[in-house]
Amino acid sequence: MIWRCGSPPEVPHPRDELYFVAAGSGRYRVEDRVSDVGPGDLLFCAAHVAHGFEDMSEDFSVWVLFYGPKIAVSAIDKLSGHVLF
Repeated sequence: MIWRCGSPPEVPHPRDELYFVAAGSGRYRVEDRVSDVGPGDLLFCAAHVAHGFEDMSEDFSVWVLFYGPKIAVSAIDKLSGHVLF
């Protein structure tokens, strides 16, 4: 899946996600943490964590990979939210 500027904001999903920024620039929000992102950045979001992109350039696009088993919300207490590589 390729995410492009103008798509609706992301909502929490039952699987972990990896985003690879393919083009453009923007800001990536995971809960209250916001980071500037650009081409080549690899982003992670754990299952059931609120996240999304903001202030994206017109050419902004990412590849997204959903992986791992579906995680029940009760298991989230054992996991920590996010990492920006």
